[in-house]
Amino acid sequence: MRLVATLVLTAAVSVPGAELVFQSGFEPDTHIVPLNSKEGLDADVTIKGIDKSVPAPNDWVADWNGKFKFHYTGAKHAIQHAAIVKEPGTENSVLHFWIKGKEGRTTKYRVQANIYDNTMCGSELTYRVRLFIHPDFNKLKTFPGRIGWMTIAEFWNNPGWGPWKYPFRTGLGVHKIKEGPVENFYFGSHGQKLGVDEEGNRNVKHWGPGTLWSEHSTVPVPIGRWFELEVYLREGDEQHGRLVVSIREGDGPKQTVLDITNWMQHPKATEQDGWQINPMKIYTHYKHVDHIRNNGGALQCYWDDFRFWRGDAREVGTAATEPASATGARKGGS
Repeated sequence: MRLVATLVLTAAVSVPGAELVFQSGFEPDTHIVPLNSKEGLDADVTIKGIDKSVPAPNDWVADWNGKFKFHYTGAKHAIQHAAIVKEPGTENSVLHFWIKGKEGRTTKYRVQANIYDNTMCGSELTYRVRLFIHPDFNKLKTFPGRIGWMTIAEFWNNPGWGPWKYPFRTGLGVHKIKEGPVENFYFGSHGQKLGVDEEGNRNVKHWGPGTLWSEHSTVPVPIGRWFELEVYLREGDEQHGRLVVSIREGDGPKQTVLDITNWMQHPKATEQDGWQINPMKIYTHYKHVDHIRNNGGALQCYWDDFRFWRGDAREVGTAATEPASATGARKGGS
């Protein structure tokens, strides 16, 4: 029997200090289009349309100032892509990330959403999105080694590319923390800086030596079940920087899986200049993709009901702030 959970997307409800920037359930009025007509769906793509199933702000172009897109590594729609599809067995539209890979490739794989506009994201943000990690992911339980590189979200302050000084990144991953067969995967995160000289020019190319902190959750990651993922992120030093990750399955309670107070900016940074983020992402080593494919599957997940706020919106959705009814309700298996 398939259980059905209902999630209500909010009208423009906020709490003090939090502004709803955007929401969408990827319904039929939204669609993915190529950024480059010559390369088509084999290159980076964007998403357009107004999701009329939910209240404003719900315009993928206007509300993001045209800055929202999907980025691939190595492209080629036949081996990896983002697509809006029907959730299997329902009429509910969802965003599907799919990586099949190919034999002989020895480079990383990536499908990710880009919001590279720090004025849109601000220095403090909250977002929620429903996530279904496909049961094919369980094939990685027999991967012989540990898996510390399976990123499902990443946050930049500032990026390690372009003219930015004082690059810092943190993120969220699904990790296999032991060698050999395992029963569960766990959420993990770390904060990393790139080395810079006194003028802020990079003198180290790799992030690993600049790891400032690293933490794992003790809460198993739900696989093959819908859950709501909530991320709260605040730029700041080791006393004021904050990353809080929570999950909720169905109508159950919200469960905090990571609560980190630590560096959320480069230690040499002297001002807060906002985040650039990948709120939905699959980024990993080709060996992980190969292992799933060689065992008859693909690395894939579904996303639904994406909401983004500037500020701390963790209390939005409590009895005090969630409206008794809203315009758009979404259904999905859980």
